[in-house]
Amino acid sequence: IHIKPNTIGEKVFIPACITKGSVNDEVYNDFYVGENCDVTIVAGCGVHTADGHDSRHHGIHRFFLKENAKVLYEEICELLENRKFNTLRSIITEMNEVDIAALIDEATPEQAIIIFRLLPKQLAAESFAYMDSDTRERLVEVLADRELRLVMQELFVDDVANMLEEMPANVVKKMLRATSLEDRREINQILQYPEDSAGSVLTTECVMLKAGATVNEAFDYIRRYGPDK
Repeated sequence: IHIKPNTIGEKVFIPACITKGSVNDEVYNDFYVGENCDVTIVAGCGVHTADGHDSRHHGIHRFFLKENAKVLYEEICELLENRKFNTLRSIITEMNEVDIAALIDEATPEQAIIIFRLLPKQLAAESFAYMDSDTRERLVEVLADRELRLVMQELFVDDVANMLEEMPANVVKKMLRATSLEDRREINQILQYPEDSAGSVLTTECVMLKAGATVNEAFDYIRRYGPDK
């Protein structure tokens, strides 16, 4: 991994995820850090197997630093174990929602809820939409009603409808209780469409534009009046 000279304040993420048992994984990473750099390298390993067999991951890292280069190395698992939640929050809030979802998917149930609760509500909702259905189910079961309500408020109703189709009845009831009456009506409307039909995957949250609007006028209107502007 090569980091360009004069890179300041950036973070490099090197996640590792193991989902199968009886795996003894060993990974070598060489970091070549350019001169005058000041960067953070974040390593995270998720080992979560469902077949009853243990697995292990070993990361072996070497660092080659040029003149005046500085590196801070952080392990997500160590931050969790040492309860350095402020440091962990500053790291994960700079990750994109897809990577956060993958991190939570591969974390233990106890780690997953801690990481999820550290996220701002919008980023939590965006990450929630990308998680595996099993992960979402576990989170819904342990989140307080108030916490779940904040997440549901940030989700598109069509995404919620798709999620509900994969959930058991008790989880569906809890999720619906956390949505507004208006959103529940729209969700029920989407769920009435046949599976795999166009109506089942289209959103009900849309913006009407005038046929003669220019591109700039259209974007200005969407930014001002769009449901998720």
